[in-house]
Parts: sequence; structure tokens; C-alpha cells
Amino acid sequence: RLRIRILLDKLLQIYLLRVNSANEKSANSHFLDALTQFNTPACIREGVPALLRLTAYSHAHLCRIMKNLLGTTPQKYVVSMRLNLALELLQNSDMSVDAIIEQIGYASTSHFASIFAQKFGMTPSEARRKARMQTV
Repeated sequence: RLRIRILLDKLLQIYLLRVNSANEKSANSHFLDALTQFNTPACIREGVPALLRLTAYSHAHLCRIMKNLLGTTPQKYVVSMRLNLALELLQNSDMSVDAIIEQIGYASTSHFASIFAQKFGMTPSEARRKARMQTV
């Protein structure tokens, strides 16, 4: 009886590990799909509320998932996405810097310029100038 009980316990553990693994893969797939949907100018401008809406997670759960899978917080992820979109717009459009700042969801030009320079090592105007010089 003891051997049967031990065997049954081991089989149950193996089964539960496989079920958990499948559920985790499904949850990760849902999360990655949501990140793909988030990658639009409107969602990037909206920020963390868009991530919460797309994932249907609580804020705390979203923080845990992002920390585990991406190694960052939702807010830092949004800032990074906004800055990357700003760089793309600077390089590939004729929008003014102020219009780009508004497009990505920032209210303060000085704050935007400061965090842009921290991430890319140059001001937004320098990034645009550099991109134009490379295309000539």
C-alpha cells in the first residue's frame, strides 16, 4: 500500500507539473500577444492603462509578469516604448519635436528631452540631424 501511495503521489506531482507548465505557456502567450497589440502609437501614448486593458491583469500581476519575463516594470517599459517611437518619428517624419512629444504622451518638453538624452546620448534635435545626415 505504501509503495502504491508513493507511486500515486509521484504521478500526481508529474501531472500537476505538466498542467502548470501548459498553463504558464498559455499565460505567457497571452501576455506576448498583448505586448504585440500594445505596439501602436495610440496604446503607447495611453501607457500603462493600455497594458492593463490589453492583458486584463491587475496592476500587481502585470508588474510581476513583466518583472519575471522582461526584467522591467510596466512604467519603465512604457517609457522605453515611447522613447523608441519618438526616435523613429524623429528619424522618419517631418513632425516637429513638440508634435512628437504630444504624439507619444508627454506634457513637458524639458522632461522628454532629458530622458531622451539619457537613453540615446543625444538631444532629439541631434537625433534628427544625425538621421538626416545618414540619408544624404
